[in-house]
Amino acid sequence: EHYRALAAEAAAEFDETLMQKFLENQPLSNDEIKLGLRIGTLAGRIQPAFCGAARIHCGVQPVMDGIVDFLPSPLDRPVVEGRLPEGGPASRDLRQNAPFCALVFKTATDQHRELAFLRIYTGHLRAGESLFNPRTGRRERPNKLYRMFANHRRDPLEEAGSGEIIAVTGLKETVTGDTLCAESAPIVLERMQFPEPVLQVAIEPRFSGDKEKLEAVLHTLAKDDPTFRVTQDRETGQTMLQCMGELHSEVILFRIINDFKVQAILREPRVAYKEMPREPAEAEATYSVKLGDKSVFGHVKVRVQPLPDQVSPRVREELPDDETRKLLGRFLPAIRDGLLSESQRGPIAGLPVIHLDIAIVGGSVSADSKDPAYSVAAAEALRRALSKTNATIVEPHMKFEVTAPAESIGDVINDLNRRGASISEIRDLDGGCKTVSGCVPLAQMFGYATTMRSLTRGLGTYTLEPFEYLPISEAEMQKRFGGQLGLS
Repeated sequence: EHYRALAAEAAAEFDETLMQKFLENQPLSNDEIKLGLRIGTLAGRIQPAFCGAARIHCGVQPVMDGIVDFLPSPLDRPVVEGRLPEGGPASRDLRQNAPFCALVFKTATDQHRELAFLRIYTGHLRAGESLFNPRTGRRERPNKLYRMFANHRRDPLEEAGSGEIIAVTGLKETVTGDTLCAESAPIVLERMQFPEPVLQVAIEPRFSGDKEKLEAVLHTLAKDDPTFRVTQDRETGQTMLQCMGELHSEVILFRIINDFKVQAILREPRVAYKEMPREPAEAEATYSVKLGDKSVFGHVKVRVQPLPDQVSPRVREELPDDETRKLLGRFLPAIRDGLLSESQRGPIAGLPVIHLDIAIVGGSVSADSKDPAYSVAAAEALRRALSKTNATIVEPHMKFEVTAPAESIGDVINDLNRRGASISEIRDLDGGCKTVSGCVPLAQMFGYATTMRSLTRGLGTYTLEPFEYLPISEAEMQKRFGGQLGLS
């Protein structure tokens, strides 16, 4: 009864009618308490908490009821904001009978098939219906729809509608973050932003005959996981995994061996260095060639500048007028592909470029205009612009938090200082322990777990998480990339 009274008091804070009733000492019904708590939750002022353990099926049903009672339904967000494929704002009203649109928030592949997970914002979808992917400019046709469950069970669906989260099979070129919509009413929903990989590690098959199988598996895993990439080392020819840390690389290896039955080994990890612009610049490029009896033409102008608040490159349209937007509109997907591809090769040492804002500011068309020509012209325009930005090479720094017995903390701090760490805080904890936090170059933290165990006699713990990219010194740049500088 005591806790129900506290819940009633909390609920009354968010609704004047309930507050009046509460102040008059009138009891609030269960539905009124739920209503008040829901208003507070939707406003972001409270966060309902539930206790339970799914492993022993304890407290699961109250959590499910709480989702229904307190969290927003699709109709609580009546307008979904997006943009048109050719630029300009667009929206969908969930309260109206709006055309279909959905966001692909995850893809997952096993040995048998590939699943794409969709959140449907508006409209309805039936198996076999044609959908449009604005990023690729192509149609997709999901052949089966499923409602997914946590125990790998999936129930087939004939139809799904607004507010549902489903999985589909049969998509050919759709990846995480893509929008699927009705071709008659295209819209591009906001993509998720993923952190840039901070670690590189070489991988190779244990048996030479498995090379092609390993490449196919890596391609599949990279498509499913936006924080994981596969590249080729231009000097050694090795296949390189770019991931979020040592644990991430170990999870990938585990999946390769256990889920896909391909034996592979990882080599010593390396830091994933990047390049970053420091000044704005503009450039344009024209690609015009004659291929046999046909000519192709593309002309693109871009402006680039540093993008402090986002790591991944951002491409946007900033065309001077509606006429230019109309002329270039159908070539924008090809231009975008060319720009994103070229952003993986910086002007200093051919490293991926981060914190980069790319604006498409102009271009022209002719009777010979073709998509491939605009991709090439966009890449060349970006290459020229980046060469003017006074770019620098940066390395990932990590936030760390080390907890150790008080008698060991001095040795821990001395070791962190030797690794170039910047210590921001030292806190006392109960039980005779201290916590040290700060940031440190990732390159200095390989194998730290072993050192940590030695310094603290096995009693210390630590965490690392990506923090930011910071420039390396000129001397370090020459030491690590001297043979590559200016060769991109």
